[in-house]
Amino acid sequence: MRYLYSVAIVFGVLLASCKGKNETIPAYVQIDSLMMQTTAGQGSNVHDLSAFQLYLDGDYRGYFELPARVPLLAEGKHKITLIPAVRLNGAANQFSLFRSLQAIDTTVTLTAGQTLSLEKVIFRFRSNCQLPWAEDFEDNSATLIPLFTAPGDTSYITTEPFSLKGRFSSDSKVYTAFFTPSDTLKYMDLMSFATFSNLPVNGTDIFLELDVKSPIPVQVSLQRITSSKNEYVPYLYINETGGLWKRFYINLTYELAGQPSDVKVRVLLSLNKPAELNQAVQVHIDNLRLNYLQ
Repeated sequence: MRYLYSVAIVFGVLLASCKGKNETIPAYVQIDSLMMQTTAGQGSNVHDLSAFQLYLDGDYRGYFELPARVPLLAEGKHKITLIPAVRLNGAANQFSLFRSLQAIDTTVTLTAGQTLSLEKVIFRFRSNCQLPWAEDFEDNSATLIPLFTAPGDTSYITTEPFSLKGRFSSDSKVYTAFFTPSDTLKYMDLMSFATFSNLPVNGTDIFLELDVKSPIPVQVSLQRITSSKNEYVPYLYINETGGLWKRFYINLTYELAGQPSDVKVRVLLSLNKPAELNQAVQVHIDNLRLNYLQ
């Protein structure tokens, strides 16, 4: 009896040990990329969604940069919620949730030690998202206009190869600013044709999106207009892009939060050609979009 009792104790310990090991083996969810789908009036579906927040059955499980293999200590059927995020102001390691897009809920079956791949994760704009500016130049017209151009320089719409990190590769209508060769400092100011009003001033995210391909710096500013002031506010300095298209998500709320409710803005892009760059210069801009939640 004593021997059998000892065997039972050892067996119980081993069983508890095995059970503990199983409980610490995670299931994995693999997400390599995210997608975005737009409808008429929302502009291009070009995006650079680069990260996401993940919730499991409503519980926050982390912030993950793409591509991501997410460990989850859970088995069986569960609800996963994904909220997309973008690189703020083009920074490599600074992310911001992109709440203009609707979060995705999906039910999955998880198995310890196995990886579940989620493909075709498609986000869409929320029904209460306002998009007062969506310009892709595909109709050969522009809501971006020259404010100042030096003699000999010009801007126009042209067709150029477009590719963003190897995605969305095609010929695209883009807005081009052209500088003639010169050994002097030159600049060109481009501005949104529209003045945007009724913008949130309560700290709600207000994102300006744009794609830029430029061998010279581009300064993004706001013309901020209230009943008492009309001022230009420098916002983001974009360095030359190394011959590549780059997408920027610029949160304008930092210059609009706390402003009077009657505040209006126009977007200003200042292109600055240095004197030492004594050659013809082309700056390409595409897929501008202004969006926020109502």
